[in-house]
Amino acid sequence: MKKTMVTAVSVLMAIAMIFCFAACGGNDGGSGNNNDEANITKYIADNNLEATLADLGQGIMDVKVSANGSSLVLDMNISIDLSAEQLSSIEGSAAELLDGMESSAQEMITELKDKVGVAAPSVVININKKDGSNIATKTFK
Repeated sequence: MKKTMVTAVSVLMAIAMIFCFAACGGNDGGSGNNNDEANITKYIADNNLEATLADLGQGIMDVKVSANGSSLVLDMNISIDLSAEQLSSIEGSAAELLDGMESSAQEMITELKDKVGVAAPSVVININKKDGSNIATKTFK
């Protein structure tokens, strides 16, 4: 039981750290045109977000960052094998964890508006199991 809780807490902490770091400021990714997806993609590349966030995953999470229209999408995939009990613990906490990320998401949205020039950005966070199936998703606007 103790090992299950330690593993579940480690995964949830990795998710929180990754997301909080993603909300930190970076370089202007805007190119002056009105193509939101291209501007967000440039912002991701210019700030090396995916590599930086992957380092924070500490081997527990595989992080993919992408643009989809006017959304910055964070796919956080658990990269370690977990027991059914550990997955159940994470699934029970994931929605609450995402709800607690509102202020960080709003900071990221403000940055996408101010620095990247996206008029109505959103941030989508997907937490997925190792097999790619979804545990929880939240869209912040």
